[in-house]
Amino acid sequence: MGAPALEAPVTDAPRRDLVVVGGSAGGLRALQALVHALPEDFPAVVLVALHRAPRGPSRMADLVGSAGPLPARDAVDGDELVPGRILVAPADHHLMVDGAVLRVVRGNRENRSRPAVDPLFRSAAVSYASRVVAIILSGMLDDGTLGMAAVKRCGGLTLVQDPEDAEHPGMPVSVLSHMEPDHVTAVDAMPSLLVELVRKHAPPAPEVPRELRLEVRAALDGSIGPDPQSGEGSFHGACPDCGGPPQSNREGGVRKYRGHVGHVFSDSALLAGQDEAIERALWVALHTLEERARTLESIANTDWRAGREQAASANVERAAESRDHAERIRQLLTRDGA
Repeated sequence: MGAPALEAPVTDAPRRDLVVVGGSAGGLRALQALVHALPEDFPAVVLVALHRAPRGPSRMADLVGSAGPLPARDAVDGDELVPGRILVAPADHHLMVDGAVLRVVRGNRENRSRPAVDPLFRSAAVSYASRVVAIILSGMLDDGTLGMAAVKRCGGLTLVQDPEDAEHPGMPVSVLSHMEPDHVTAVDAMPSLLVELVRKHAPPAPEVPRELRLEVRAALDGSIGPDPQSGEGSFHGACPDCGGPPQSNREGGVRKYRGHVGHVFSDSALLAGQDEAIERALWVALHTLEERARTLESIANTDWRAGREQAASANVERAAESRDHAERIRQLLTRDGA
């Protein structure tokens, strides 16, 4: 018989038997190094959310499983949480914990990613509280920071890859700039530390904050819009994904933004999305101005042939003006650091 599934809600004197791992660029190599040294009888289930391409074949789970003794595969909606397994968030879906089972949902992107780290960490914290060990590995920007804060608020343990050890230190640095994790270490030192942590009993858990429960339930149910109980937040420009005004609130001391139809962003993700939206708009403006100049020059040539010299001159002037505006935008788009 296989190992029994984890029980939820929390039983008497439980162990820290749920490990959640998040990462992005460079995270797969770090994860392979982590699982390589885990024992075959590892007494916890490992859930993984790594940013990945939304389409096309992926061998991520195979690569993780072949790196160590624990079997790994993409998670399936309804999976039980069985110790000694590694379950990976599938492409273009969030992986979330819902009591004693896993949910694989195609909800709104968070931090412009699906799968994202925050939904996994947040939902694990709500269901398993102090039994959770959360790990942030190499990656860019700051997905996972809100999730780590949620784990911390619910009594779980937090581990961060040392930024100097990370191929891309953005995600570890973001966590360190917003909170004090329980452990900061190189990946090579994580397996022995993790084995030590999961063999210990979890302490009594604090009460799970109501807003976290509501946030997780909204994500699982596909609800949209900000939680009306979370208080009015300020609005910052436009959501890069839906165009609505994102409402800002704080979650465990970390600011987050929610768009009109439920897209969720951290500070860096919102700014990166707005930068991309601005760049797209500028390229559209550039091509439109160049096409306008060509159209005006064509009209001017027709005017010249018809003897309408005044109209031709006016259209040549307007075409030159459009090309001048286009050139200014081109310089803005192609300059170093743009």
